[in-house]
Amino acid sequence: MAYLPSAKRLNVDLLRAKQLLQTNITTKSAPYVRVSLVVAGKHIKTKKSSCKKNTIHPAWGEIISFNVAASELNESSLVISVCNFNSIIGRIVMGKDSTGDEEACQWNCVLQEGRTSSAQWQTLRLKEHCDQISKVSVSIP
Repeated sequence: MAYLPSAKRLNVDLLRAKQLLQTNITTKSAPYVRVSLVVAGKHIKTKKSSCKKNTIHPAWGEIISFNVAASELNESSLVISVCNFNSIIGRIVMGKDSTGDEEACQWNCVLQEGRTSSAQWQTLRLKEHCDQISKVSVSIP
């Protein structure tokens, strides 16, 4: 993840996942990532990765970008959900309403380092757990 101040762009690098849980044992896995930007408690936009069929170890190699002014970064959060068909496998929230120390640490690195990309593995949490910790998570279905 990196913030490009001159372009006012927040880039989220979707690299890969490993050992994803299957949400339905009768059908094949088809995971994708949904990233939602929330600024000052308001849902701004949601973007989706490609779907990787028949794997619980997907590799995306994609970048999802959002236009965000530098002045809005401290009030911004990203809700990152890994889904299989219409079911959420897991979720994390990064930013103002982070769901944990690791997420907050990576977000702070992005804010401090600016253009330098910050890559870090994140552990998915249950949506219900995120909803209890982060009001932003509740606002994103």
